[in-house]
Amino acid sequence: MPLANRLLNPRLEKGGFEVKDIKAASFSPSFENLSSYQAVILENIPAQAMGRHGMENLAAWVHDASGGLVMTARGKFIRARRIFQIPP
Repeated sequence: MPLANRLLNPRLEKGGFEVKDIKAASFSPSFENLSSYQAVILENIPAQAMGRHGMENLAAWVHDASGGLVMTARGKFIRARRIFQIPP
């Protein structure tokens, strides 16, 4: 388990949140699947792991369903600035 998960997951659980640690390969970012969550934390997910359609679904879920989103990235990982219209 990555260090961030070992530090963050117990704190979230202590705060009363249910935490599901899902590998990028098994995460299905369909709008229907996302609607079962209140928030999603993406940690160093390569852009190709979600694909353009997955990132668009995630953006729609955040915008239309008020889903919570936290993204951490290093270097060339998620390139979602165009999808989420984040300025450089």
